Amino acid sequence: MDNSPLPANTDFSSLPTETVPPAPVVVPKKPKTTLILFGMLFIVLIGAGAFFISKSLQKPQVKSQPSIPSQITSIPTKVIDETANWKTYANEKYGFSIKYPETLKPELTENPNSIGSFYLVDLKDDSHKLWIERNFMGGWMGYEVNKENITIGGKEGTLSVWLTRDSSDCPNAAEECLSNVNMSNYDYAVLRALVSGSNNNKWYFTGPNITKESNSIEAQTVDMKTILSTFKFLD
Repeated sequence: MDNSPLPANTDFSSLPTETVPPAPVVVPKKPKTTLILFGMLFIVLIGAGAFFISKSLQKPQVKSQPSIPSQITSIPTKVIDETANWKTYANEKYGFSIKYPETLKPELTENPNSIGSFYLVDLKDDSHKLWIERNFMGGWMGYEVNKENITIGGKEGTLSVWLTRDSSDCPNAAEECLSNVNMSNYDYAVLRALVSGSNNNKWYFTGPNITKESNSIEAQTVDMKTILSTFKFLD
């Protein structure tokens, strides 16, 4: 190649030019490590999915049990009979029997025309707990309240509270006391029951006198009902 200088008036356009080819574009290649990681992750995901699918297929299906309605069974309450160990008084002549606790004793005063007077007497103070008469001819003085139906000897009877006042409260007339007596001003009360037996016999049952101060009408009513529940007709 001639490297001598060209004259100053040299026309460059007439000189031959050398074409330089363009440099090739180099595209950077992705690292092989990234491709490997993606490949491994893909394989792991495929394997995990296959594992869980196989587990779900192998899991036994639990059949739903039919619901059994709960049955509530009521337990019967045991009723304690407090009269079970009581003594029994029976009178074939007058056709009745009755039970009583050991704190009482029976007494009978006979009468040719009726049963006379039968008492259940309290052993502590010798007061009567119950007085029974048949075809009683006397009258009951007092004002009747709290009348209720009860069963006596298998028959329908009544039980009432009779209120009365002391005669000293009404010096003019007893009727004045009876007409004005009530649960707030009575002096004492008496429980009385009545039932009709066979042969048109009427049976009368009288409890003890109950003072207002004792405030025991309710308790005495429970006691009398319990004793009368043991009364039976023998005819």
